[in-house]
Amino acid sequence: MTPLIVSAFFDIGRGTWKDFQRPSDFYVDCYKAYPAKLPGKRYLLAPQSLRPTVESFVDHFDAAAPADLKAFAYLDRTREVMASDRFKSLFDGIAPEPPNPEYRSPDYNVVVLAKWDALERAHALTGGRHSHYVWLDFGLGRRGGAGKKPYLPKPRGLSPIDRDRIVISADRDGGLPDLGAGTLAEQVRSFRDQVATSMMIVPSDKVPTFCALARGCYELLLENDLASDDQVVVDMCVARAPHLFHLAHAPAGLTKYNHIHNVLNGADRDDRPASGLRRLFARPIERAKIGLPIEFRLR
Repeated sequence: MTPLIVSAFFDIGRGTWKDFQRPSDFYVDCYKAYPAKLPGKRYLLAPQSLRPTVESFVDHFDAAAPADLKAFAYLDRTREVMASDRFKSLFDGIAPEPPNPEYRSPDYNVVVLAKWDALERAHALTGGRHSHYVWLDFGLGRRGGAGKKPYLPKPRGLSPIDRDRIVISADRDGGLPDLGAGTLAEQVRSFRDQVATSMMIVPSDKVPTFCALARGCYELLLENDLASDDQVVVDMCVARAPHLFHLAHAPAGLTKYNHIHNVLNGADRDDRPASGLRRLFARPIERAKIGLPIEFRLR
C-alpha cells in the first residue's frame, strides 16, 4: 500500500479575526507538528508564496491561487446566501451572532471546500497511482486557539491501509435522516455534525466520485439558500451514498477528533460498541499502546 498524504492551505485572514484567531504561522507550525512527521509521500496545495516555508516537508507542492480552484466558484453565491435575511433568521435568538465561523465567514466555508480540489488535483498529478489519498487538514494537531497543545499525540506512523471505502472518524449518532430542505436547515441551525473531516482516507478509485458528490451536496445547500462547512457537506455525502463510507467510531472517552490518531495507526478495526468487560480492560490497554492520554477534550 502506498498512500499519499494530501493537504491544502489558503490564508483567509484569520490572523486578524476577533474570535477563532489563528495566524498563518500557527497553521504552519501545526502542519510541521503532525502531518509533516508522518512517514510517506506528501502533497500540498497552496499559494506560491508558501513554497519556501514548507517545500522541504512535501514531495509534491502544487502552487495555485484561490481563483484557480473549483471551490472558489461558489464564493459569490455563498456570500449572497449568508447575507440574506432568510439565512440570518436561522440564528434568531443567538446573541450577538452565531458562535461558529461557518455561519459568520463565507470565505471560511469556501476555503474548506478546497480539500476536494486538493484530492482531485493530487490524484491527477500522480496519475492515481497511490493506493489511497489521505486527506489531513493543514492545521491538524491544533487544539482550540494558538498557543495550546495539540489534541493528537506524537505521530507514530501510517499503518498499511487496506480499506475499500472512504474512512472517516465519526460520532455514533447524529447522521442525517434525509436531505430535505427542513432537515438541512435544522442541521445548519444546530450545527450537529457527525463526522470529523480533518482526516479522510479515500481509496484511489473513489477520489473522482467523492469530489463530485461533495460539490453536488454543497450545491444542494446553496439551492436551499443555506451554507455551511465541510463537515455538514460530508454528513450529506454519507446520507446520499452510505455505501461509499466506513465511519470509524471513537471508543468511549475519546472524541471523533482524538480518534483520528487511532485510525491513522490502524487501531480502529473493532469500532463496535464495547462490552462491559472490554470497556473495563481492553480500552485502557489500547490507549496506553497508542500513546493516548486518558482525557482529551476539543470543541
